[in-house]
Amino acid sequence: MKKYITKTLAVIFSLLTVFSSLGAVFALAAGESENAAVNIIAETDTVTVGKSIKISASVTGTEEEHEITWTSSDPGVVSVSSDGTVKGVSVGKAVITASTRADDKEIQSQAEMYCVKKSTPIRNLLSNYNFFSYKYSFKDDYIYTDKINSWQAFFGYAKIYDLLAPYMFMEYDYVRVYFEYEGQDKMVQLWKGQYGLFFFGCETGYYSKPHTEKKDGVLTFYKRPDDKSEWCRMQTTLWHDSKRNGDYERVFTTPDEITWWSTGFKRGRLKKVEPAKELRQTGVVTFDNEEVAALFTQGLIECGFTKSDSRQDLKTDSFYVDGASVYYSWQDISQAEATMGVKRTANFLFAANAIAMVLGIALLIFNLLSLIIIGLIIL
Repeated sequence: MKKYITKTLAVIFSLLTVFSSLGAVFALAAGESENAAVNIIAETDTVTVGKSIKISASVTGTEEEHEITWTSSDPGVVSVSSDGTVKGVSVGKAVITASTRADDKEIQSQAEMYCVKKSTPIRNLLSNYNFFSYKYSFKDDYIYTDKINSWQAFFGYAKIYDLLAPYMFMEYDYVRVYFEYEGQDKMVQLWKGQYGLFFFGCETGYYSKPHTEKKDGVLTFYKRPDDKSEWCRMQTTLWHDSKRNGDYERVFTTPDEITWWSTGFKRGRLKKVEPAKELRQTGVVTFDNEEVAALFTQGLIECGFTKSDSRQDLKTDSFYVDGASVYYSWQDISQAEATMGVKRTANFLFAANAIAMVLGIALLIFNLLSLIIIGLIIL
């Protein structure tokens, strides 16, 4: 009898469990879900300066109607009204947040929105086709290199380029990170500074060459990895302290993509080009495996970088490792030679020679005209 009572109680308990589960399912359909979520619906992630677009949001996991509250992380770039109307104010990026309450909990969703300049035939052309390997990005309004079809890819990179750059009005800081992996000498190089008279920007390049014990010289060339499977995933953000008060503002962020070269150049001039400390470069490089990432971080340490405890707490000239991904912040360290004095001297000599040449040509023209006038008078 005791055995039957035990079995009966077990059956009753099982039935109660089943009914409880069914009750939970019906409650879910009735809108009492604990998994309610907000989803932002937008046809594009860009809005033109002075123009507006409409976005919406849906709440899933519940049948109840919810009022959506819209906010923007930077209304000076992109504003959003209570009905989801997004307006472009100035070029840049802002985060749009849609929030509501469900089951006495606040839930939200976020989406990045870029405010871009008005399209013109030139901008449209440069955004679709490269001009001497350079293209235009409407997002963040900057110029970058076409990594796949760039002519620079066929020449590789050597120290001689950096040594000659200042004499071509390109004054930048750089850091070269070296390591060896599977019979290859690898190099990741970072650049930031003034590129010519009209642009400032930054670069991150990944290069390799067959391993050798011989010390690199100024004409030792590294090339991009020929096999695309050896490329890595990169994303770079440039920050500018334009007022030189310690307040760094984001200039642009390159796409998160598998590549060998991540670049960006913004129109403008730095107040002080050497060293380019008013620029800060942050980014992430994701390698094939954690072993390569560890070798790269050891190279960073040898260059003077320090290890950070978290990705959110990256200090100046530090890095954080997350598996095969290395997040870094670079500002003050530089291996660039101090060439400003020599450059100014060279520019002065060039200018003096140019002025002398112009005066010489003017004198020749004056003499020629004088002879012609005298000849006419005599005749």
